[in-house]
Amino acid sequence: MRARQLLAVAGLVALFAAGPAMAQAWQELSPEQQRVLGRYQDGWDDLTEERRQRLSRGAERWLDMDDDQRGQARDRFQRWRNLDPEQRQQIKSRLERFRQLSPEQQQRVRERFQQFRNLPPERQRQLRETWQRMTPEQRSRARERMRNMSPEDRQRARENWQRMTPEQRQRARDRWQNMSDEDRQRARERLRNMSEEERRQLRQRRQQRQQQRDRNGGG
Repeated sequence: MRARQLLAVAGLVALFAAGPAMAQAWQELSPEQQRVLGRYQDGWDDLTEERRQRLSRGAERWLDMDDDQRGQARDRFQRWRNLDPEQRQQIKSRLERFRQLSPEQQQRVRERFQQFRNLPPERQRQLRETWQRMTPEQRSRARERMRNMSPEDRQRARENWQRMTPEQRQRARDRWQNMSDEDRQRARERLRNMSEEERRQLRQRRQQRQQQRDRNGGG
């Protein structure tokens, strides 16, 4: 591997390295890890224990990737290099918050991220735009709600959202944004305490109201 390629790989490892690993002396690394992390050899002992943990773990992840995964990682690294300092700091702050989560919370975050990546591109764009329009306070409340929801509640919320038309979704967004914090909390509690039959009846009433509005608008 040429020197420039080694430098690029080392940069990639430093970017996506995360997760627990035992801190190691340079001599304890495998030959493959040493090859990937060669640019850090001279100053390895001067790195913090946490930094060595992340780098050694990142090297393991890189070595486990196939060619397609490495290509995707290179693309992500290139996008990272194109960010301005403020954008990089925002990403680092989010990564630090992620590391402070419990293992169970981290797993839920990974699952939600995978679900997002499986959405159609247009839906991903809509969600990004909705998030960007939110104030910092609204984003903080959204994160808190997601952390406090049970897996069953999240699944029901996804199913209800998927059944809605684009117009219903937009009205739901508008209503939610205009509600006070107290009204939102009461709404969440009412929905959480509903039986499946009550939820079904609620969906039917909403559909009937929508059909009535459509007929009135058409007339």
